[in-house]
Amino acid sequence: GGREQAVPSSISGLDATPVTNHHWENGLASSLQVAGTHLLPAVAAVMVVACDQPAIEHAHLQALLLGARASKSGCAGTRHGDALGIPAVVPRAWFNQVGASGDRGFGARLRQLPIDAVHALQAPELGLDIDTPEDLVRARLAGWIDAGR
Repeated sequence: GGREQAVPSSISGLDATPVTNHHWENGLASSLQVAGTHLLPAVAAVMVVACDQPAIEHAHLQALLLGARASKSGCAGTRHGDALGIPAVVPRAWFNQVGASGDRGFGARLRQLPIDAVHALQAPELGLDIDTPEDLVRARLAGWIDAGR
């Protein structure tokens, strides 16, 4: 994306390979499309996580993985009001046809599944994402982000 130079150093030490979306300004859907072309064939499910949810913790991700494994659809999403969204776990096959544009991802597909077929994580703290300077101030006040960064 817009800060691709910072990615390699931020993931050093992780078993991860950075993939660049040269059209990041087109939104989340374009990033999902690029990611889909780099998934290994053996991957059955994918966790989609945004980088602007400062309250996210390991426990959230673990709950989503466990919930997806136990759900009828193999999917899990985070409840944001009446909607399901990210972080989420979705089948790899969904990346073959993202079917979204702009800043929309797989939320609409998650909502089309029967409610009892999807694990819904209740984590209201993940409703705060950092889109504005005011959001950044709230995240710092909550202790989710270091004041010096």
